[in-house]
Amino acid sequence: MLVVVAGMNRSGSTWVYNAARFLMTHWGLRPAYAGWIHDIDLPDKLLLGPALIKVHEYHHDLALRADLVLTSHRDLRDVVASMARKFGVRPDIELATFILDEYLKWAVHAAYDLRYESLLEDAQRELARLASVMRPRGKPLDCRMLERITEELADLPNRPVHPGSSGADTVTLMHPGHVTDGRRGGWRSSIDEATADEIDHRFAVWMSERGYPPLASV
Repeated sequence: MLVVVAGMNRSGSTWVYNAARFLMTHWGLRPAYAGWIHDIDLPDKLLLGPALIKVHEYHHDLALRADLVLTSHRDLRDVVASMARKFGVRPDIELATFILDEYLKWAVHAAYDLRYESLLEDAQRELARLASVMRPRGKPLDCRMLERITEELADLPNRPVHPGSSGADTVTLMHPGHVTDGRRGGWRSSIDEATADEIDHRFAVWMSERGYPPLASV
């Protein structure tokens, strides 16, 4: 079984990755390999058993081989603002365009798509929705299990990070200081209005369909 977590950068994709990791382990499908795609020899690892892979950029062959693709999205203004805060990149329209394009390629294959803002509203409800997609046939949804995993996920940012070559924790894929400003609308303190307005106009349809109001109405 190959599960691919392919959400937008800074959109809750690491939460989805760890939620999937915990669920697979609970159901006796502990991944023989779990981690970044860049850290593995994919063909060799897939021979070992269940695999859980996290990626952002689109890989056509991986998308075709995946048994399950899980994605996540967020207000693009918050995405580029978070990228700038965490990694020091320029929060411009080119970055927003690249991230959205890669996400849209993966979204075609997705069985589950997390709306980041829904995670903020009710994490356990989102976990239950993910579990209903991933649940093996004949396995019940255990409310106590969902509560326990939700608590474990909430505690991940507080745990020590043991970074690997990518700078992220080798197990959780959390970076040091992973959450920079988890609020909806945190972009207001990180990017200028001209950039926000350009994102609004370039991606007006996508933003509107997902409930992200334009700058003029914020």
